[in-house]
Amino acid sequence: MAYAVLEKTLDYFLHPQNSWLYGHDVQRAMTAFSGSPDPLPVHGLDFFIDWFAFDFQFRPDKNLLRYACESNPMQFGDDELAALREIAEYNRYDFFEVISFGKKIPTEFKSVREGS
Repeated sequence: MAYAVLEKTLDYFLHPQNSWLYGHDVQRAMTAFSGSPDPLPVHGLDFFIDWFAFDFQFRPDKNLLRYACESNPMQFGDDELAALREIAEYNRYDFFEVISFGKKIPTEFKSVREGS
């Protein structure tokens, strides 16, 4: 269910039908991601979509998923909204370094960017 909710959320914000609402935000994100106002290359779209959902500051102090949870413009029901909240809260798009792993110890990761 989580994947379907994430897909519906991204489709809502990126759909041309909603460009009058979010087109400026999407363009701002694309420019921030690539460093250029030119269209993104096709091979970069998957990376952009992950970054757009999890890392881009859609609104001050809120990424796209947190904004979608609070405002619910997709008009999700309780179950879908709960799944989206779980994704926003417990998933993180980042680069990680493996600190420790083994059969009898928990795997530990450290964010390369934030150090935590």
